[in-house]
Amino acid sequence: MMDRASRHLLETAGLGTGHGGQGTCPAAMAAARPPEGSRDAAICNLYRAGETLSSIGAAFELSIEGVRKIARRYGLDKTNAGLAVRKLSSPRPCKSKPAWERVYGCSLLAFRDATYEERMAYLQHRTNAKRKGLVWALSLTEWTSLWRSSGKWSLRGQGPRKYGMTRIDPARGLVPGNARIAKNAVSLRRAQTHQAARKQVAPKSSTMPGPGTVQPFPAR
Repeated sequence: MMDRASRHLLETAGLGTGHGGQGTCPAAMAAARPPEGSRDAAICNLYRAGETLSSIGAAFELSIEGVRKIARRYGLDKTNAGLAVRKLSSPRPCKSKPAWERVYGCSLLAFRDATYEERMAYLQHRTNAKRKGLVWALSLTEWTSLWRSSGKWSLRGQGPRKYGMTRIDPARGLVPGNARIAKNAVSLRRAQTHQAARKQVAPKSSTMPGPGTVQPFPAR
């Protein structure tokens, strides 16, 4: 017996209703039109509307190849019906983003506003943070604005008297609202204090006896 989906396809095609369905793909120019109200006309109407070969075959109890042969007889294939119509009705979104959005997370205007030195320093800082296992969520715009507002770009570098970008809360990553520019010596002292505090609150991990401890033999 014909299921509800197959019956719906037949009604959509106009088979047995006294009128043929109109095609929705203007590019489908058939070499010869099938007779109105015939099975071939219904198949062509459905294929022009974007239905799949398998769904049409299920409705008419035909194989996929059988439906394809009937469609080809009237000049229809996947380039002007079926798949082509489905692509036009629901185009896929573009997956590839521009480099300034994919790599730097900013707009084209912000990308052009940053200097080459700032871009390279941003990429290097992000790479170093990820190697340390830190969460990184700063865009190029946020990163450069922190440096420019601090006025310490010329003093950026390594060493206790130089400046660098550090985390306000050492327990969190480099995310918006948790980054600032500070002297490296100050950042180092804060990091050491944070590590010492973590060691104090950490529970004792092992109760194994230390080296040299004599273990009593079990009683027999």
